[in-house]
Amino acid sequence: MINPNEWFKFTHPRARGATNRNTPAQDHAHHLRQTMTDPANPANLSSPNLIDKTFLSFNGQDQPVITFALDYHGPCPPLEPLRDRVAKRASLLPGLRPMDSQTGKNVFRLDGIDIDEETNRLLGTPFSFAGTVPLWDVWLLSETRDTNHFRVLFRAHHGFLDGVGATHLLSALLPDAPGEGSRLYAPGKASARGRARVLRDLVASLAGRGDRPPPRPAKPSAPARRHAFQDVPLTVVRALADSYGVSVNDVNMAALCLALGNGDGLLGDASVGVAMSTRTPAERHSIGNRLGMFRLTVPSRVTSLKEAVHHVHRHTQKLRDTAHRDALRKTMDMKIHPKIGVPAFRSMLKPKNTPLVVSSVTVPLSPPHHLFGAELRSAAMMLNVFDGFPAYVSFTRTNNRIRCAAISDDRRAPILALPGSWASALHA
Repeated sequence: MINPNEWFKFTHPRARGATNRNTPAQDHAHHLRQTMTDPANPANLSSPNLIDKTFLSFNGQDQPVITFALDYHGPCPPLEPLRDRVAKRASLLPGLRPMDSQTGKNVFRLDGIDIDEETNRLLGTPFSFAGTVPLWDVWLLSETRDTNHFRVLFRAHHGFLDGVGATHLLSALLPDAPGEGSRLYAPGKASARGRARVLRDLVASLAGRGDRPPPRPAKPSAPARRHAFQDVPLTVVRALADSYGVSVNDVNMAALCLALGNGDGLLGDASVGVAMSTRTPAERHSIGNRLGMFRLTVPSRVTSLKEAVHHVHRHTQKLRDTAHRDALRKTMDMKIHPKIGVPAFRSMLKPKNTPLVVSSVTVPLSPPHHLFGAELRSAAMMLNVFDGFPAYVSFTRTNNRIRCAAISDDRRAPILALPGSWASALHA
C-alpha cells in the first residue's frame, strides 16, 4: 500500500536511487495507478488511461494546468476556516483520502494584489512532481480596491483531473452547501457508426487535415495578458436556444463559430477540438481523466447566428444519434502501449493538428453556491496554453451567467478577442 506521505512522488528513477529503466512517463503512470486504487471504494476508481499518461508527460515548466476562477461578491473570508473546510471534506472523498497529511497545506491566500494579474501568473505556474505536494491547490485572492469582491482559484494538473471532474470536486470542497458539478451521463451502448466517427476524428487529428493554426504575431518584449473573460446573462442564451429549438451549448458554439468566421481569417475553414466528457455518475469524484474530443468544422463564411446554429446543431445531432459519447468511452478504454499512445495523443494536441480546444462546464445551479456567505457571481474554466499546445476557449455556466474565457500564449494574442466577439454575436 502506498505511504500517504509519498502521495504523487513523481521523481525520476535515478533521483530515488532506483535501478530500473522505466521512462519518466511509465514511472508517472505507475505512481498514478497506485494513487488511483482505493480498496474502500474500487468501483469509483480505475487505472490511468492514455489521456492521463499523455497529460502527465507534460511535467516540466510548461504543464496543462486547469484553473477554475470563481468570482464572489461579499467579504473575503479568512484563510484558516477555508483550509479547515477543504481538509475536512477532502478526507471524505475516496480519490483524495490518501492526501490527508497534505490537505490544507495546498490552500493559500494573497492580499492586496491585482486579481487578474495574479490569475495570469498562476495560470502558468507548474506543479512540482517531486516530494509530497499534491497536483491540485486552492488560492484565495483579495484586492484592496474592492472589499466586496474576491476570487478563488481551484487548480489541478490535467493529468490528475479533467474539467468536469474538477467541477464536482470544487463543488464538494468549497461552498457552504456542497453540490454537484457538470452533468454526468450513465454509460450506454456504443454503436458501430459512433466508433467509426471517433476513428475518423482521431485520424483527422493526427493528420491535421485542412487545419490552420491561429496567427502568430511577433513575440512581445514584455509578458502579455494570457486570458480574457466576457459574461452574458444565461437568460439571453436560453431564450435564443428556445427560439431555435436547440441546446444552450449549441448556441454558445454557434456564436463562437460566427466569431471565428468573422475574425479576419483567424482560423480559416479549420476544425476545432470540442471536449466531450465520458465521466459517469459512479465516477463523480474519481481522479484522472474521463473525456475525449470531437472535431467541429468552423466555416469561414458564416454570415448569421441562425446559419451558425443550424451548422452546429446538425453536427451535434449526429453525435447524439450515433451515441458518440459511448463510442468515445469505449475508445478511451482501449489498451494501447504508452510508447505508442502517448506520442500519438501528444501529436494530436499540436496546434497544427488541433489549433483550438473548446470546453463547456457547469458550476452547480442548485443549491446556490456561497462561500462563507459570499455569492458566486461568475466562474471560468481555464487551461494553460504554451508553445506546442492548442489555444483554449471555455463556456462556464453558473446560476445567472455564462462566462466565455479565452486563453492564449503571447504568440496567439488574437484569440483573446473571441469572448467579446462571441458576446456581440449573441446580442446582434
